[in-house]
Amino acid sequence: MIGMRKALKTLLVLAGMSLAVLGPLCQAATAATVVSIGDGDTISVLERGQKLKVRLACIDAPETAQSPYGLSSRNQLRALLPLGSTVSLRVRRWIAMAAGWRK
Repeated sequence: MIGMRKALKTLLVLAGMSLAVLGPLCQAATAATVVSIGDGDTISVLERGQKLKVRLACIDAPETAQSPYGLSSRNQLRALLPLGSTVSLRVRRWIAMAAGWRK
């Protein structure tokens, strides 16, 4: 468990560093409320009355069916982002463009 916490902290630091480096490629942040946790790298949020499925950038966690680490990964994300938590969403332009989204 300690090794997993250290790895998760490292991933969060790396994700933060990537946001700092790629900041100019990101849109302004918007606030959203966590309504569910899918697995270790996917959450659902409510933003401006709309439910959105959000894939966390720079995080590659096992799926919940991948035993034993999938459930552990989801539980760790639940501990970090309890239901009802407020989060900031930033959409990376290059990801949005690749997915065919428009501003």
